[in-house]
Amino acid sequence: MKKRALVLTIVFSCFAAFAVIGLSVFGLFFFKNKNNILTPPTPNKDDEEIIIDPTTYPDIPDSTIASQFDVSPIYEGFTLVGYKINGATEEAVQNGKLIIPKAYHSLPILAIGNAFNNWTEIEQIVLPDTLIYVGVENSAGSFKGCSALAQVQFPEGNKIQNIGDNAFYNCTELSAFDFGTNLKSIGDNAFCYTKIETVSLPASTNSIGTNPFAFSNLKTIIISTASSVYESSNNCIIEKETNKLVVGSQNGQIKDGVEVVGENAFAGVVTSGNIVFPSSVQVVEKGAFKLFDGNIELNVGLKTIKSEAFFGSTVVLEGVPDSVEEIGSEVFYGCENLAETFIARGVIKIGLVVFANTPVINLTLHIGVVAETEDDVDYKTGSIIENVYYYDPAE
Repeated sequence: MKKRALVLTIVFSCFAAFAVIGLSVFGLFFFKNKNNILTPPTPNKDDEEIIIDPTTYPDIPDSTIASQFDVSPIYEGFTLVGYKINGATEEAVQNGKLIIPKAYHSLPILAIGNAFNNWTEIEQIVLPDTLIYVGVENSAGSFKGCSALAQVQFPEGNKIQNIGDNAFYNCTELSAFDFGTNLKSIGDNAFCYTKIETVSLPASTNSIGTNPFAFSNLKTIIISTASSVYESSNNCIIEKETNKLVVGSQNGQIKDGVEVVGENAFAGVVTSGNIVFPSSVQVVEKGAFKLFDGNIELNVGLKTIKSEAFFGSTVVLEGVPDSVEEIGSEVFYGCENLAETFIARGVIKIGLVVFANTPVINLTLHIGVVAETEDDVDYKTGSIIENVYYYDPAE
């Protein structure tokens, strides 16, 4: 009897162990979501199209979020504080509309990563007031290349603080965006190649990357007068501490006192007006007037013109002021309206391929000029320059 009882005990123990293992495996398979977080089952709701109530954000059940979105946790220390959207399935977009969930397992959706690059089927995005970050990793851009995107809605208000690099880059149908009152930073090229014409930034904005609105339709841009970092003047944004103009526009003019025209500041701008440089401007940074369609007037005081500054632009110039000492590589590449005789007699340093595809035939430089070379490439490469003259201020 004792042996029989022992055998029954062993059999029962084995059966119980197998049952526990089986239930565990089943639980992992059945309840595990995309982020390897075990969650209780959530009652399903009908998968009909969600209608937006202007006073109440649409309630998307956890089960739908788990099946349609790639969600990962966000921690502060060891505390789970919310979630980030990393991607989604095609089912998340219904009739061109993408609704970003407001909460998951009773915690807020705080961020969107590089989730929807080149989703050309997205026409409308609805964002929750819990969202703080749009683009939180590298420069891939949360909605970069969403070429059909025409509308971004915030039914319960906009609390976004950070818009990352390239976030809405090449969203060519996007014509408006609400920047709210909490924005702190806009990354490089965030709204390049959009149709946005008017921008109003809050006082909280303390970081603006390489012109976020380059190659757009920007005509009017202002920032709150309460901003401690930037000011707006003549439809341009200027960084106060450095006197650098960081964002220009089609209606923009350079304010007297500006010392630097920043990278890509007027890139892609189309204007029928004339942008006049005040004598305070000393530096024109890389690509500042790249593919600029309009004209400019340079003034004495300008010292440095960095690479690609006027690349492919329509500017009409017979030369640069005598105060200009340095011209970077490809500065006038493709500028078809330069004069055949071009005067740059103050220039003592010049980069590569400066006058390629321009009409310049005769060029005057300073007698002490140092020309950059790389293999057989120099400033004349790609040009039709025939004569180079050297100015000696002692004569």
